[in-house]
Amino acid sequence: MKAAHKNGIKTDNRPSNLRYVPVGP
Repeated sequence: MKAAHKNGIKTDNRPSNLRYVPVGP
């Protein structure tokens, strides 16, 4: 899930793609 870090910031330790805060629109 490291690749998803570029798309947003992990707000939870769970391996879920929904646990990310959008850094842009």
